[in-house]
Amino acid sequence: MMAIPQGRAEQWRALADRFRAIGLTSEWVERQESVVGRFPAAFAADWLRVQYAVSEEPAALALRLLARDEPVSRPQAVAALGEECFAFAAASGLIEETPRGWRSPVRLFLLDSLYILADRPEQTADNVMGVGTTTALLVRASYPVERVRTALDLGCGSGALALVLARAADRVVGTDLNARAIAFARINAMLNAITNAEFRVGDWYAPVEGERFDLIVSQPPFIPLRDDQEKVVYLHGGRRGDEMAHLVVSRMPEYLTANGIGFVLADVVTVPVGVTALVSAEVVDLEVDAAIYCAQAERPRDRRWWEEAHRTVEHLRRCGVKEVRLSLLLVGAGGGEQLTVAGDRWAGLDRAAIDALGVVGSAGDWLDQRARIVAGTTMEGACPLGEKVRLWTLRSGRGSLRTNLQVGDGILDLIRWVTRGETLGACLAALSADDREKALGVIGDLVRHGVLEMV
Repeated sequence: MMAIPQGRAEQWRALADRFRAIGLTSEWVERQESVVGRFPAAFAADWLRVQYAVSEEPAALALRLLARDEPVSRPQAVAALGEECFAFAAASGLIEETPRGWRSPVRLFLLDSLYILADRPEQTADNVMGVGTTTALLVRASYPVERVRTALDLGCGSGALALVLARAADRVVGTDLNARAIAFARINAMLNAITNAEFRVGDWYAPVEGERFDLIVSQPPFIPLRDDQEKVVYLHGGRRGDEMAHLVVSRMPEYLTANGIGFVLADVVTVPVGVTALVSAEVVDLEVDAAIYCAQAERPRDRRWWEEAHRTVEHLRRCGVKEVRLSLLLVGAGGGEQLTVAGDRWAGLDRAAIDALGVVGSAGDWLDQRARIVAGTTMEGACPLGEKVRLWTLRSGRGSLRTNLQVGDGILDLIRWVTRGETLGACLAALSADDREKALGVIGDLVRHGVLEMV
């Protein structure tokens, strides 16, 4: 494993300033990569590689040098980094000269306007993973709408989640068993001039024993471990793959504040009892997933790769695994529900939609409040030509993660009735005790599904 680049805080900050000056930003990379969205998958990666190869833009040269393992000449490296930052990068070990040109032995990732350094993908015991698509999903889902005092990133790796959350928290702590990961996280804090994040070496919660946090995030390893394999800490989550996620969730309440919330993102076989889970509607194909796992270790990808992948599938079936789903487990939110989230809704999960799951109280607590329809809520009905619509589908104006309610005309009449009165209690006062109880139950469901809100 290569040495970790070394430098002073002001040198790392100057490097980040250089990146911004040449236009190397998350937005710029997204624009470049959006071009290949029109291409078939078989051609997209090759076209992007050529696109960067022919460009002499400093941002493209810097990306080849630091992020894509495509060596550049010394004049090109200087054009990208400038003389001063080139000298620092070479002296620190961030870049090195090879027979093919200058390259970086580590990898630069861009996430939400942050610069994140991590190892190149290798299956070694202390490899430090960078930023993936699931990282961005967890950032969007957990990023608080309002500022919090404290946040914790469990198993922080290169520190990406912790550093994003540092914008929304007074203080952030990141923990990781891997001392190399903590070293990278501290470098990334300097690179991004973030001073309210600290990183501690230790196993999961051990470095923060006795502390509590308003927000906890974690993306534990969830690759299944076969009996004939040696455990790789940052990859393997147990024999089924989701055991580590269950462990993290089980201890999380001890470290959350009274109103705190925790987010754990992992492929899971089963959802922990009593935990709210947002589950992707797409079932993970065991054979495809195993092939992706094993591709990280097999070079070249030949018959041995095929055999390794099928050994993993057979192992999972022996463990009783029939299906796996990418899931976001919520501790301290919702009511222990398991909600299936499909398509674009899953890709666009955000904190506002998740916070809306946490309806406080029940309809009986809202009698002195007024009910109103959530802005933008619609109702749709479909029936054969000539027949009367009997059921209406209500779609929340705020895009509730819960299943759309289907209601009859009687429920629509109740909605009209309770939204015209001064208070909920006044609207229901004339009902018998039994009818009042039923109405309160329906109103509670309408609020939880984002159709009604109390003001």
